Amino acid sequence: MVRESKSIEDTYQKKTPHEHILDAPDTYIGSIDDKKCKMWIYNDDVVDIGSEIILKEIVYVPGFYKICDEIFVNARDHSVRCNTCTTIKINIDQKIGQIVVWNDGTGIDVVIHKKEKIMVPSMIFGELLTSTNYDKKEKKIVGGKNGYGAKLANIYSTLFEVETLDAKRGLKFYQKFTDNMYTKSQPKIKEVKGKKPYTQISFIPDFKKFRVDGITNDMMSLLKKRVYDIAMTTTSKVYFNDEEIIKNNFKKYVDLYFPKELVNEKMKAFDIKSNDRWKVCVVYDETDQLEHQNISFVNGICTSRGGTHVDYIINQVTAKLREYISKKVKGLQVKPSMIRENLIFFIDSIIENPGFDTQTKEYLTTKVSDYGSKYEVTDLLIKDIIKTGVADQIISNANAKIEASMGKGGSKYRNYKLYGAHQANVKNGWKCTLILTEGDSARSSAMSGLNVIGRDYYGIFPLKGKLLNVREENPSTIRENAEIQAIQNIIGLEYKKKYETLEGLKYGKILLLADQDVDGSHIKGLVMNFIHFYWPELAKQEGFIQCLNTPILKAMKGAGKKQIIKVFYNIPSFEEWKEKNNDAKGWKIKYYKGLGTSKQEEAQEWFEDIDDKIISYIWPPCTKEKVDKLINNSTDITPNDHNKIYKDSCEDAINLAFDKKRSNDRKIWINTYNPSKYLDVSEKKVSYYDFIHKELISFTIYANVRAIPNIMDGFKPVQRKVYCGSIYENIYNHEIKVAQLSGSISKNMVYHHGEQSLNGTIVGMAQNFVGSNNLNLLLPNGQFGTRLSGGQDSASERYIYTQLDEIGKKIFIEEDYDILIHQEEENKKIEPIFYVPIIPMVLVNKVEGIGMGYSTNIEPCDPRKIVMNLKRINAGKKVKSMIPWYRHFTGTIEKVKHNGYVSIANYNIIDNDTIHIIDLPIGCWTENYKMFLDKLLESGTISKLEEKKKGKIDKQKKNISGSKKMKSNKLDKRRKQMATKSVTAKVAKNNNIGKYIKSYTEDCTEIRINFTITFRPGKLDELIKSGELEPKLKLVTKLNITNMHLFDKDGKIKKYNSYDEILQEFAKIRLQYYQLRKDYLLRKWKKEMDILMWKIKFIENVIDGTIILFTSGKNGKKGTAKKMSEIIERIEELKFPKFNTEFETKIEVEKESYKYITTIGWSSLTEEELEKLKKHLKDKKNDILILEEKTVTQMWDEELDVFIEEYDKWEKEVDEKYFDLISKKKGSTLKKLKRKSKNDE
Repeated sequence: MVRESKSIEDTYQKKTPHEHILDAPDTYIGSIDDKKCKMWIYNDDVVDIGSEIILKEIVYVPGFYKICDEIFVNARDHSVRCNTCTTIKINIDQKIGQIVVWNDGTGIDVVIHKKEKIMVPSMIFGELLTSTNYDKKEKKIVGGKNGYGAKLANIYSTLFEVETLDAKRGLKFYQKFTDNMYTKSQPKIKEVKGKKPYTQISFIPDFKKFRVDGITNDMMSLLKKRVYDIAMTTTSKVYFNDEEIIKNNFKKYVDLYFPKELVNEKMKAFDIKSNDRWKVCVVYDETDQLEHQNISFVNGICTSRGGTHVDYIINQVTAKLREYISKKVKGLQVKPSMIRENLIFFIDSIIENPGFDTQTKEYLTTKVSDYGSKYEVTDLLIKDIIKTGVADQIISNANAKIEASMGKGGSKYRNYKLYGAHQANVKNGWKCTLILTEGDSARSSAMSGLNVIGRDYYGIFPLKGKLLNVREENPSTIRENAEIQAIQNIIGLEYKKKYETLEGLKYGKILLLADQDVDGSHIKGLVMNFIHFYWPELAKQEGFIQCLNTPILKAMKGAGKKQIIKVFYNIPSFEEWKEKNNDAKGWKIKYYKGLGTSKQEEAQEWFEDIDDKIISYIWPPCTKEKVDKLINNSTDITPNDHNKIYKDSCEDAINLAFDKKRSNDRKIWINTYNPSKYLDVSEKKVSYYDFIHKELISFTIYANVRAIPNIMDGFKPVQRKVYCGSIYENIYNHEIKVAQLSGSISKNMVYHHGEQSLNGTIVGMAQNFVGSNNLNLLLPNGQFGTRLSGGQDSASERYIYTQLDEIGKKIFIEEDYDILIHQEEENKKIEPIFYVPIIPMVLVNKVEGIGMGYSTNIEPCDPRKIVMNLKRINAGKKVKSMIPWYRHFTGTIEKVKHNGYVSIANYNIIDNDTIHIIDLPIGCWTENYKMFLDKLLESGTISKLEEKKKGKIDKQKKNISGSKKMKSNKLDKRRKQMATKSVTAKVAKNNNIGKYIKSYTEDCTEIRINFTITFRPGKLDELIKSGELEPKLKLVTKLNITNMHLFDKDGKIKKYNSYDEILQEFAKIRLQYYQLRKDYLLRKWKKEMDILMWKIKFIENVIDGTIILFTSGKNGKKGTAKKMSEIIERIEELKFPKFNTEFETKIEVEKESYKYITTIGWSSLTEEELEKLKKHLKDKKNDILILEEKTVTQMWDEELDVFIEEYDKWEKEVDEKYFDLISKKKGSTLKKLKRKSKNDE
């Protein structure tokens, strides 16, 4: 059949816009064919389903939906343009298919358009390409734009009626359109008076063109939902079929999507106040109720496919949540998609002149820069999102993915330090034992032991110290940890596999070879924790984890074959033995600081009869009595945990020690420590429960002892050793190298840890730059570090010297030394348990430390204020409040809340665009601040600069005027409000807030701060008005005194809530020690007085011949001296008493004797010496009389006065040196460094 060709006229056609709209509906209104898909509809059957708006698969016609929406949006647009529009009514008659939209407010102008020569209502509803929105200069925030809108509804209707009342002209307009807008009736205009204006559009769609018979139930539900959208996005009342629905309530609108029982208020985060053009709700859709579909609107238009405005909000939220997660779980990086897939966003936005990808307006294409407004996700919104629990869920999901990827032990890690068992890679490998040693030196010792037991079934792998606590680390950190992956790979462990037997493993046992000190116990516990966390079944297999018992101490007596050796495997058992054996007098004590201390032959001894020296860890069932005790002593265990604990107390013990959620329980656990309860090393099987409660607890105690000072002297143990060791060396008048002092202290004070730590302590005690010590007891003779890098720039201990400062003698009074209780170790008398200075040094120099279960932070105070308050306590007066104080800090320190303070930099505002920083806040070091400014310049923006601000920042009202220079000590009210309330920087309102800093100049030295920052025009004023200058420029830091933990005099950790509490307790104990000193001195002096009296009597008896010391010689000369036994016999006849010449607080350490007489030299037996002794006796009586009459408070006050007198001299000398250095630096010719923003280069 021959195909008939088309004519040119049929091929190429010209159509009117009207015809084109009807022939190409997809271009204008979307498809006119029915479509089956999921859509958001209004659910009238709420009782059965639970939500009012649901996602349901329906059949609808997109084109029909669009023409209805155009009329709905027109009414909503009118409510935006006209503030008198208060009501919108939408009625849909499903039976006849009629839709009526009515709104009040100003009606349409009923007047003839002069240019088009037709009535305005006729033009805008019946003529294509007419609109009120064509003025490109005007910023429109309505939905209509292109001039089609209502005409599309008219063209696709069989009947379209327009009615409006123009109150201004008193005219009512009516016109009817039929036949798809081809037929237009003549307008009917009627004069009316006193009527309120309105506009009403009524139309019946051309259902034939939409290939439907009328408005189906699905389409009715869809339109009703759209009416709810309109109600949410306008301030007018909205009625649907004469029933009022929600009015402009974003929160209630969001609630329509969720059944209350599935999503409660805690799972929603709203921001409806921070920006009048944006409303945002973020929902943690844990149940996937919304199937990951976001709900968004632009100027009342439902953008069902989203657009740039949705990406704008989601990207900000995602970025901030990623930042929060990476901080909460160090090293964990989550992909943005992992955040998006857990959140649903509701966004209602007002955007100027919005653009869309099609006339159907489902996707916004407008650039962010053209929105006409900015929305910056607030800290509060992020905080509320985090509260929903989504961040924890995302972390959990991310960790699960990482854990799933961990698989088998990390084969990428080559185990170069492994000395494997010969049988470890064959089918009997599970019979092998892997010896894990504490470091390389212990590995060498173990290698010696392999000469005894062989390599067939024993392998060795050294640990690099302490294993990670896997319960507190994220999986990504664990996956990248070479040591953990190596152990997993060496043993052949598969991640989270349940091991019912040991077959298939390369090693069937782990033998721990660690130092016998508390750190060794911690290493054992961490390995147990690692195995239990990932492979609990292995931990429960008897003997899978073992340890080799090695000595920590040996007590030796005698020599050669007759030598007696006592071996001790823990300190408590040694102390118990020592107490029963005359304090180990006559015994030589050798302390094995580490396994490396042992000789090769000693190391081999460990492996002889190795089975007798191995302790196997077991998992016995728990008794009800033990579990009841656990539950009663816990504050962290909930009733839901009880059954679990009844099942397993060993598991509870491991969790108690290593689970960060059990911190409160750990505090209780630590406070119940009883040193008399320790592991019996003769037991070859020890439960994990007993290991935790009898051995590992010693580490937790010691960790706190090392980190937390004593209230009495403010010293941690290592600091106390340094001070005592320095006094022992008597380095008041001469200096000594830090390295030498360190060696001396290590020897004389029996220091068991690395000398590097000791060196660091000595350096820290001598530092005196701003922000370090207020009163350094050691002198920094050399480069001990500066404020450039917070003291980290000190020279090597080999090159710097130190000595004791004389001021210490006025704080630590020598007369107190005899009443102190000294510790003993290795049969050596070492430092006291604590010193008793006359002022609480814990309040003089900054204190900070992190232990186990406890940490501490105490800001220092002014010594003068401390002395003043101690005197007030002695006088029975109320203590005056004190605030933190740092020597030579020129900024300000102010109270902002209960026990909360801020330190504020000293800076001047030079002019509208410049500030000059003279001093940085406490804890902010010069080099760090330079790096901070450089980063700002490199980025050209200010983003999230510090932690979130905890208090609300007051808005500032005043502008900077002129170029007035504001001195730091006379800051105006605005500046002070900003400083005291801006405790820490809040998140900047926009990561692209603007390019604030133009450049900065610095001329800092190791002592002096000198930064000049130049801002871009207007930016400095903007920061001051918003109250964000100080937090954003890091010119303010927090100084909290809410975590003041200290050991009290009884060795118990106690929390102090204020400086006052510390002062009161210190004063109470210090007065007790003054009484002890007074009692001790009186006893001592009275005894010395008695000795003097009998010495005098002895000399008098010698002079008067009562006691004869020589035999009679020839010719009346002296003969030979009598034997001492004869002299003693004579003085016994004369009833001379015996004395001991040493005097202690508790025991008489020397037997009573006549030593006080027998040591008198012959030259002292003269009248002259007799007179000296009598004068000495008189002075001693006088001293006793004076001391007896003094009260202890008088004694203390006098010494405080002496201290202040000396302190004045000391402070004057320190200040002169400091300010002399500053003045020299000011006169230097150091070249200034000027940095500019990259945008200015």
